[in-house]
Order: sequence, then structure tokens, then C-alpha cells
Amino acid sequence: MKIIISVIIFVCGIGLQDATSQVRLHSHNDYLNNAPFWDAWSNELMSIEIDLHYKRDTLFVAHTDKEISSGNTFKSLYINPLQQVLKRQNGKPYLSGKPLIFMIDIKTDPIQGIKALEKAIAPYKNIFDTHNNSNAVQLLICLNVSNHRIKDYQLTDYPPYFKYDVNLSNNFTKDVLPKVGMVSLNFANYSVWNGKGRLTKEDKFAVEEVVNKVHEMGKPIRFWGCPDGPTTWEAFTELGVDFINTDKPNEASRYIETLSDRMYASKTSHYIYHPTFKYNKNVKKIKNVILMIGDGMGLAQMASGLYGSGGDLTISQLKHIGLVRTQSADDFTTDSAAGGTAMATGVKTNNRYIGVDVHSQPVENIIETLSKNGFKTGIVTSDEINGASPSAFYAHTDERDDSKTIFNDLKKSDVDLFVARGVGLKKHFNLDDVKNWKVDNRNIVKNIQELDNFNKKVGVLITDKPLLKVDGRDNFLPDATEKAIEFLSKENSKGFFLIVESACIDKGAHSNDVDVVVEEVIDFDKAVAKALKFADKNGETLVVITADHETGGLSLPQANVEKRKVEGRFFSDDHTGILVPVYSYGPNSEMFTGFIDNTEINKNIMKILKEYHNIR
Repeated sequence: MKIIISVIIFVCGIGLQDATSQVRLHSHNDYLNNAPFWDAWSNELMSIEIDLHYKRDTLFVAHTDKEISSGNTFKSLYINPLQQVLKRQNGKPYLSGKPLIFMIDIKTDPIQGIKALEKAIAPYKNIFDTHNNSNAVQLLICLNVSNHRIKDYQLTDYPPYFKYDVNLSNNFTKDVLPKVGMVSLNFANYSVWNGKGRLTKEDKFAVEEVVNKVHEMGKPIRFWGCPDGPTTWEAFTELGVDFINTDKPNEASRYIETLSDRMYASKTSHYIYHPTFKYNKNVKKIKNVILMIGDGMGLAQMASGLYGSGGDLTISQLKHIGLVRTQSADDFTTDSAAGGTAMATGVKTNNRYIGVDVHSQPVENIIETLSKNGFKTGIVTSDEINGASPSAFYAHTDERDDSKTIFNDLKKSDVDLFVARGVGLKKHFNLDDVKNWKVDNRNIVKNIQELDNFNKKVGVLITDKPLLKVDGRDNFLPDATEKAIEFLSKENSKGFFLIVESACIDKGAHSNDVDVVVEEVIDFDKAVAKALKFADKNGETLVVITADHETGGLSLPQANVEKRKVEGRFFSDDHTGILVPVYSYGPNSEMFTGFIDNTEINKNIMKILKEYHNIR
């Protein structure tokens, strides 16, 4: 006599409430993996599938009868490893407390098959006796395909710790229903989706409908014959599928375990400003330039904020859009120092160099040029003032970590206003109270509201705010942007140049934290709204919005715009050479469209200003 049995290791002790509340992975045809049992166990999969062939009074593990190998027995591949684990872990399948179950699909005569299995596990009864062992491995007999011949009244003839996997065509009595542990269904009966793209609206409805139906029974659901990849894993998670089939236990486990870290739904309220576009496009003269840098903000970062805010941003209202090449002089991938220097001076330089050329010679930056020509100038950043990007607009050194030179250059700088976090500056100058510091006629205050008391040479050092929006930082950046514009516009007939940096988009991407990226982009967009609102009111202001580089190689495989939920996957924890966007608004904004180099940000601004101002 030969009996073919398919066995699935599954999670034990599933209560009805728990059965439909969390995603579990099912290692499909586990015995085909490089390390049967161990691949699934090391990833804490809660379901492992094993095909067993009963032959010569032995249970062999194989996909088909022809593939039976004398060494691949149920005992050697699964029982023995399981015993090792239980011995090492004080009888627990997983130290985390997760349980384990065997689901058994009997392919031939179900009654003979169950009896054969019962006999095979008899020496290990305590391992499977869930009634007397809280850590026992649950046996779940699959009746949903080939074993439809078994009658529900026969289920009570077998050990009480046996439970059953069924399909919706099985009609069980009320007394037998508690013995049902899972409902498994053929995915092809509900959709022809291959796992690429997205489920159609009709197919999604069909899948949701059957998932809800099974959950109303108080049972978990599993689909077989379904696609197997990240898109499917995420879709099934979103749809509430309790057990997800996979032939990739390592990949699927890593994906599911980290999904919540990559998925973020923003709750930030965000007012979208809609520019008027009423500036005179034939009048090219401008008085003011506001350059806004989203550090690390590539197109994907911008899009994450767009979808995280419900599908709209102030930035996305703009019509003049271009792409920027960001390479440094000595590397395909720039750092913030070389990227900032390219925009500040119009000159390519090496990574780590600030305000100097490739020969370490100082290059005049835009703030120095405009300051000596009567323009007011300012810097606003959500980072410290000695950060690489803001430093490029006032300092000159071939080492971005040379804080002594950078701070001394700041003290000598003609920049009228800077607003930044003051931690590093206080530490460098041993300041106990920033209000007591006054160097070269520069007053230092702790609050942007104090700017009302000054006309020139002011530094605002914010020392009491969290670095990140997700940690509770208030509207510091948009508020500081608005206040800086007000300060630089005061008693100013010539015009002003203001740089605004959102520094923490980059920090979030470096740490592969999509939550931080989304919130920082939305915060930056609020600052952009302040600039555009002023540009509409003023009529002679050019606003340029770009990035120094992209960080993280971010992609956005999934999003639910209505729920403001975004999944972000990062390729790297470092900068990349991906093109970054540039958006522009106001007179001459068409000069920042198309494909440009980062040095052209500076060159175009200076070309516009030199044409209508006597700049030496």
C-alpha cells in the first residue's frame, strides 16, 4: 500500500481573534528549499509545507512519487530538526513565543492517510498534543482539495489535537466547525492577476469579499496558486489575507517584518498654496531671489511627500520644472559640500570642499558678490549653520569638518541674517547664553520674533527644538522662512538673496526612514508656500527650488493616496547620482527648465541679476 500525504507545518494555538489579526507566512513546498525546515524556522515562518509519501511503512519527503529519495524522510528532515529546536529552547518552537503547526494535505484515501500519520507521530505525541502542551506543534489536516471524500462526522474519530484546513465548499456541522483551523482557496477562482501591476477593481472586490466572508466565520484565510513577490505580499497584507504563500521564505520574511517601517501614513494637516501666476512674464527685472534647497530631495522624495499629503503639494502647482545633474568634480556622486559649492559659486569642486575650487583656492560665492553690491542676504536652515550646504554660501575650506575655519568665516561674513540650530556654534564658542554673544557687530538671538528689533547682522540660534518633525519640531522652517523674508525686505530698495535649506530630508533618507522623509518634505513644502506667497505679492521675486543631490535611491512601489499612505524602499543609505528636480517661479523662471547642471543654478541667477543691476 502507498499513501501520498502533503504536510504543512503551521502555527499552533491560533485563537479566533488572533487568527484574523496578523499576517503569517506559509513556506510553500518547503522541502524544495536549500535547507528544508531550517530556512523557514530561521525566519520564524508560521507555516511550512511538506509533501509526504507513505511507502514501505515510512513517510518520505518529495514533490512527486518519482522524486522519493531514501534519505529524505519526514523524520530526518522535519521531526529530528524540530526536536533539536525544542530541546535547545525549553520546548518552545520559537523563543519569540510564536507557535508552530503541521497542516496535512492527504492526497489519497483520507482515512487511511490520517491513520498512517497518527501512527508515524505517535512516538512524538507530546510535541503535537496541544491539549496538554501549550508549546505543542498544531496538526492541521488539509481537506480543501483532494480529501473532499471525508465526511464531517468522521473528523471526531481522530485525535482531538487534529484540526483541519478546508475550502468554502465543505459544509460542516456546528459541532465540527471549531475543529476547522483555516480556509484555503484557489486564487485563480477570484483573479487572474500575475502579481505585476495591481489587482483590477473587480478582482480586488472579489478577493476582499471572500476574505471578509472567511473572517466572519472567525477563521484565517490562505490563497494557493497565487503570485509570489513583494507586490503580492504587500497587496495581500493590505487585503487582510492571514497566511501568505511563498517559495521565498528569506525574502518574504524580511519584507513582511520590515513593511511597517517602510509604510507611512502622514496625519499632518497641510494647506496647499496655489500661486497666481500673475507676475509680468515680459518684465525680466527682479529684485529678490529665494533659493530653496531640499537636501537629499530627489523626485521620489518629493513624490513621497506629495502622496503622503493626500496627492498635492504647493511645489506640484509650479509649471517650470527641470532636471539637474549633480556630479562633483572628482566623483560621480556628490556630497553636500561640493553640491552646495556648485550652487553657491557656479564652480565644480571636489567632495568635502566648501567654497574653494579643485586646487583649494577660494571662490567668491553669491552671497559675497551680492552683499558687496548692496543686496541684503540671508541663510535659513533646519540644521546647524556649519552644515555643508549653508557653509558653502559663506565659508572657504577644503575640509567640510574644519569647524574652526567655517565658524571664523561666518563671523567675518557679510551675510545679514542666518537662522539655524545653534548646538554646534554654542559648543565651538563655549557660549552659555547666545544673547550675550556679539562679534563684529553681529547680534545673536534665540527667537525669530526678536528680529523685529534689528535691521542688519543678526544670527538666530534655535537651541530648544527637536531636530526632526517626527520628533515634534514645530513649524520652525516655514516660520523662519517667512520671518527672514520680512527681515530682508525691510528698508531695502536694492533687493535680497535668501537661501532656505531643509536639511532633514537627507537625514531621513540616510537612515532609510520613510516617515522622516515624508514629514520633512511636507514641512519644506510649507516653507515653499511662504516664499511663493511673497513672490506673488512682490512681483519682482524669483523662487528656485531644488536639491543638492538625491539620497537613498528611494523608490515608491506602493501608495494609497486617499489614506495618505506611502511605502518607500531604499536602495542605499548614501547619496546617489540620480538627477534631482528644479522648480522655479516668477520672472525668468523659464531659465531653469530642461536639463541643466547644478552650476547653472548659480550662473543663471547671476546672469539675471547682472542684466538688470550694476553688479561688479
